[in-house]
Amino acid sequence: MGGKRDPANFWDFFDPNLDGAIGFGDFLLLIQHFGATDDNGQASINRNSDPLTTPDAGPGTYHPRFDRGAVVGPNGWDRAPPNGAIGFTDFLALLVQFGHTCAGP
Repeated sequence: MGGKRDPANFWDFFDPNLDGAIGFGDFLLLIQHFGATDDNGQASINRNSDPLTTPDAGPGTYHPRFDRGAVVGPNGWDRAPPNGAIGFTDFLALLVQFGHTCAGP
């Protein structure tokens, strides 16, 4: 619900806390990781790490679960995979999905 999503594409639904709904908890997690980078892909956890099985190292660290790339489609939530930096554009990506859920009708 909340858009024409591809259930096989992890990057199509920005849910940092993985609870199936975009809410305030997702923003709080994103704030904790704001400014972190993957050192241009050289960090041990980087944009190519699996966002679901790689453990989050905690506040201030980079993790691909909190990062999205540029808009790639006609909708603001249609984003590319991570770009390696968690910043303002990631907050915008989350904002356009606020209130969306991956639960069926």
